[in-house]
Amino acid sequence: MFGQLPPELVHVIISEFWYSEHPSQDRVIFMKTCPLVNSLWKDVFAHITSRHIFVPTKGYLLYLSSIIHKNGSLIYHLHLPHSTRTITCHVNLVDATRDAAQEPYTTLSNLPNYIGFRKCFPNITQIFLEIRCRDRRGYFLLIMPRQHHTIRTRISIALDQATTQLSVLPVDWEIVVENPEPDYIYGEHTNSS
Repeated sequence: MFGQLPPELVHVIISEFWYSEHPSQDRVIFMKTCPLVNSLWKDVFAHITSRHIFVPTKGYLLYLSSIIHKNGSLIYHLHLPHSTRTITCHVNLVDATRDAAQEPYTTLSNLPNYIGFRKCFPNITQIFLEIRCRDRRGYFLLIMPRQHHTIRTRISIALDQATTQLSVLPVDWEIVVENPEPDYIYGEHTNSS
């Protein structure tokens, strides 16, 4: 049996995974297994993931609602709801046409207001709605016919300026179209010998 890793290293491992982009399926597996390693991993996981919540599925969104309502969670009991600063829903459609995060993304983006989030998470500052996909057809393919571009959209809703009543919230939109790898032109290496 291996000895226990130092808490600092466990924090780095969990943080590196948590703050990087992953398909919803991988994030769900991580969320289910990480707290099961041991009590140190569970505590570090709860500390990191309760501050910056990722919503990979509609079921997880409902789970969050239930543990906030009942104030009962074996993992998050000391952390939620007061430690939460951000909630992110990231949809990854680069290698697929469906992602489990599409449902909570649609739910969060269609809310008429965010008063409920301020009541559930009193210290929340922002909600991020992100989509990453490939342009498989459309405008960019007319310009560069054999190259697929990765398109990222990010909507940032500033909730720290919300009141307990209906109010207008600042929303930032960010759209980025990434260029294909510079080593490739039309699928062939530029410096082939």
